[in-house]
Amino acid sequence: MTAVYPAEAGVPLAARPQRDSRRTGQDSSDVFTDDEGVPERRLTPLEQLNLDMCQDDRVVREITIGRRIGFYKIRGEIGCGNFSHVKLGVHALTKDKVAIKILDKTKLDQKTQKLLSREISSMEKLHHPNIIRLYEVVETLTRLHLVMEYAGGGELYTKITMEGKLSDIDSKIVFSQILSAVKHMASHDV
Repeated sequence: MTAVYPAEAGVPLAARPQRDSRRTGQDSSDVFTDDEGVPERRLTPLEQLNLDMCQDDRVVREITIGRRIGFYKIRGEIGCGNFSHVKLGVHALTKDKVAIKILDKTKLDQKTQKLLSREISSMEKLHHPNIIRLYEVVETLTRLHLVMEYAGGGELYTKITMEGKLSDIDSKIVFSQILSAVKHMASHDV
């Protein structure tokens, strides 16, 4: 793979000017040569991750056994419901935490599939600070993975049962956040 500068498109390699690494902002570790001695650029982290997902045996094994889905490494379980398990995921490049809702497609009946489809389409429409954001949906042969925003604070119900009732100020803040989210959902016909 050769880096071609727009002004050099169509110009034979021998006629192209030699690049000084100090002028281009690249150091010598960013550029290497292929079998023919032609300079190539170093892979970006995203390109390297894509390559690893296909060729690195360790990464392929993680994908095969379910410890990785897409760019996310799957960690411990956050919670579970009737049709799904929610696990913590960590993005391989950015190290951002996400919640990955894993659904077994073989256990979903027709009605549940319809509800799930509606949930996904609704979440795709909604972008609001008080609504959990859906980043992407990854489907395999037997499972559906919903990659969502991670809310580290946990559920409101759990907080109330563990710590008791909320103070008046905290109640006002939570209630205004709920109203704001419901208003946003209503404005988008959800």
